[in-house]
Amino acid sequence: MENALNSIKPSEIEDTLVALFEKEKKSNLVKASLFNLIIYTEDTERENYLVHLTKSLIKKFPCRIIFITESSKEGDFLNTKVSALRPEGEDDGFFCELIHFEVSKSYKERISYLVTPHLIPDLPVYLLFAKDPSSGDTPTTLGLDAFPSRIIFDSEYMGHMSEFCSYIATLQQENIDIGDLNWARFASWRSVISKVFSRKEKQKLLATCEEITIRYNSHSNEAFHHNKIQATYLQGWIATNMYWKFETVLCEGGKIVVNYTSKYGTHKIYLEQSSPDESIHPGKITSVVIKNQTESTSFEREESSDHLIKITHCNPNGCEIPVLYPLASEGTGKSLTREIYSRDTSPDFIACIKLLANWNSGIICS
Repeated sequence: MENALNSIKPSEIEDTLVALFEKEKKSNLVKASLFNLIIYTEDTERENYLVHLTKSLIKKFPCRIIFITESSKEGDFLNTKVSALRPEGEDDGFFCELIHFEVSKSYKERISYLVTPHLIPDLPVYLLFAKDPSSGDTPTTLGLDAFPSRIIFDSEYMGHMSEFCSYIATLQQENIDIGDLNWARFASWRSVISKVFSRKEKQKLLATCEEITIRYNSHSNEAFHHNKIQATYLQGWIATNMYWKFETVLCEGGKIVVNYTSKYGTHKIYLEQSSPDESIHPGKITSVVIKNQTESTSFEREESSDHLIKITHCNPNGCEIPVLYPLASEGTGKSLTREIYSRDTSPDFIACIKLLANWNSGIICS
């Protein structure tokens, strides 16, 4: 963590924050906070990614950050540091206060008592829980569920997606406002598909489609382990909105094949890897092709400009002139910003979660 002062006792946090304010004021930096953000993670390669994510977020949405790292080191300890966190690429203007706790596994249940006194009163509280709940540690077991306005997960951390979905479905029954960064990361794809099939003449193709192929970027990265998740969410979103009945999911020739039925017959959805593309993040959707016996509509990222989707519709009479649709910015911090400022829990998200909870646990994140 940058600009960190020496390790201090938890009782010295407030005095250290005052000293930090005086120090940064001499550099003409202003302290800014719109809300409180608590981040809970483990000391893995993802920790650096979360710091980068936070720096991107505070460019436009400064906040007080309480960063909790569960250490894999042996022993009983709690290390506390206070830092000035500045936006990515910014040298002046403002800073955000960062309180960093590094806690041993044996002390992690105590952390909630240290967090509470340092939340800025009268400001919303958001929790980004970046750990797999199937490990046994959840916001509830760690005492971190009492004060957040919203709990945000990152399904990149999940070992078994269906177990994660089952947990989220249970949490939602307790009327806790929840979200997932991976759900936010493909919001533009849901938007463009909704707009195309909102036209009555296009709706029949989707309702009667026999086959949908969703391709995702297979490029690997140390911070992104599960490349199928956004594609899996997308197929679930389509299926639940069309009220299809889930039948089976299996692997065939390296592809995931999901079978659904409806009054129009059977519907197969294929999830496939596309050629690795290091210009976009791992797991991002690269194309969607929807077909029935007579028509097809395809959505494909433009190779020369990956923020554009080329939409092509073909029928027995020929193909329409392709249309280009701009994707909203897919920057690193956008997904976190979107989830923080979302109102309530998305009904589409919950419907998809309930569907995926019935899947074989090893299919998605094997």
